[in-house]
Amino acid sequence: MLAARTFLLFLVATFGVACGAREPVVPVAKPLEQLPPPPAFDEIGLRQLDFGMKGLVNGGEVANAAYVLSKDGAIVAQNFHGTLSPEITTTVTGATPYRIETLTKPVTATGLLMLYDDGKFSLDDPVTKFLPELSALKVAIAGGKPVPVSRAPVMRELLLHTAGFANRHGPPNSAETHMLAKQFASAASSTEFVERAAMVPLVFEPGADWSDSIASDLQGVIIERITGQSLGTFLKSRLFDPLGMTSTSFDLAPDKHAQMPPITANDGAVLRVLNSGVPYAVGEVSFHRGGDGLVSTLDDVRKFADLLANGGSIGGKVFLKPETFKLMSSNGVALSVIEPGVPGKRLPYGAGYGLGVGIVQDVRALGGLAPNGSLYASDRLGPWFWADPANKISFAGLVQTQTPLKDDPFKLSSLLVYRAMTLDAVLAQPPGEPVQ
Repeated sequence: MLAARTFLLFLVATFGVACGAREPVVPVAKPLEQLPPPPAFDEIGLRQLDFGMKGLVNGGEVANAAYVLSKDGAIVAQNFHGTLSPEITTTVTGATPYRIETLTKPVTATGLLMLYDDGKFSLDDPVTKFLPELSALKVAIAGGKPVPVSRAPVMRELLLHTAGFANRHGPPNSAETHMLAKQFASAASSTEFVERAAMVPLVFEPGADWSDSIASDLQGVIIERITGQSLGTFLKSRLFDPLGMTSTSFDLAPDKHAQMPPITANDGAVLRVLNSGVPYAVGEVSFHRGGDGLVSTLDDVRKFADLLANGGSIGGKVFLKPETFKLMSSNGVALSVIEPGVPGKRLPYGAGYGLGVGIVQDVRALGGLAPNGSLYASDRLGPWFWADPANKISFAGLVQTQTPLKDDPFKLSSLLVYRAMTLDAVLAQPPGEPVQ
């Protein structure tokens, strides 16, 4: 296992002590917000980072891209490239509202773990303690009819996505499950959502595998049943307001509608607007889903990523107890189910999964440069963030596209960030704990 010091020395060996192997720097249209850079990063490296992010726009993949790099809770560099859409020439800013979709999942998990710290549940509690509608779950069997599940999933498995639930988009394991899973999207209330979940067979026995699923939606329902509040109200009072995430919610105020970038697709070299509407208007959301639906800004996503980079506490405020954050940031998925080739079903080789968030298990196998133990999340529409607690570094990037980016944004951004570190900063990093 690579500790932080060993890992960073590996970077020096890989990219050269003087980092002289970098490609020529192309001037950027806007200056970086902070020059000269802090001691941990060099100016040339940060300009290459900016050029890499700007390349998403210049290459025609997206209409706009916003990013921010932070260390020790302070902004190192950020920039905003492009316009709201090919037709709307308004430039994006740190206050531009973006659909962050499944970045909602680690936010919901953090909220649920705050209730865990409050003593509201045990990780070994069956989910039926809060969702009794799930007391007669069945599990799909290849080539046969679903059979009763051997036991109810527990809260730990719900957070790890090893509980066996299907995905709202429908897993490929059976036509029946796929058909039933489609019903999730039209549920008019959280109660109806759970009732429908009870009808859909589990994809596998609890604890036997990992699959992206409706588990985060069910986490949100549990939060509501424990607190008696809507998920959005709870997250606002316990997480968003204390963190200063004043622009994050499930409902977008009417005066913000025109500021939201449309979703685009890349048809070769042409960007096509797919969705110019706003799906999250005030009063139009039937219930708040823990798995997606949040609208946020670059400034707010950075604050959440900084919280994770700082171990669950920031600005003198403790959001997660150290022992709880350690649980959250530790891989809980057996290596036997981590293999490439089945997106959405399997984790990529080199990755693990903690309580609501992806974990870097093997930096070299995963292909980026964020060290072992880093946390990350990304969405099909493009938004992503990662947090490196060993070095207290975080990164967030926001785009809105239905066409997958050519380069994995997590890998691309982490490569550029760690290449931008100065040699002195590399050698000064404290050792990190090995990943379990």
